Amino acid sequence: MQESTVREAEHYHRWFGIDTETAHKVAQVQLLDAWERTDADWQVLETYRTAMSRVMSRLGVVSDPEILGGEPVIAGTRVPVELILSELAADRTPAEILHSYPSLPLGAIDTVITYVQSLPAEHPLAQLL
Repeated sequence: MQESTVREAEHYHRWFGIDTETAHKVAQVQLLDAWERTDADWQVLETYRTAMSRVMSRLGVVSDPEILGGEPVIAGTRVPVELILSELAADRTPAEILHSYPSLPLGAIDTVITYVQSLPAEHPLAQLL
């Protein structure tokens, strides 16, 4: 197994509470093209998605196909995580962001930062932070 795959597996185990064996399977399956995946591979990915959803909910981030096509948003709002990250990248302060988006709860900025830090480094959102 490649070193990066091992790191990914350790990340899945630590952050999402997936047992070590399943975490290694998830890391390996994610390297496959969709057409190469078996039914068992898809089940492994579903286990990962379920675990990740639990963590996201605890952090105050949700992903629901009915809300912005499943894009991660702050729970209870339609404000995407990516929007908060782009605001931070534009050097806006948390107070300015909260003022611009009154539906955001007070801890939303910290929630986004914590959520993004929990993602694998290769994830597109993690690269925005």
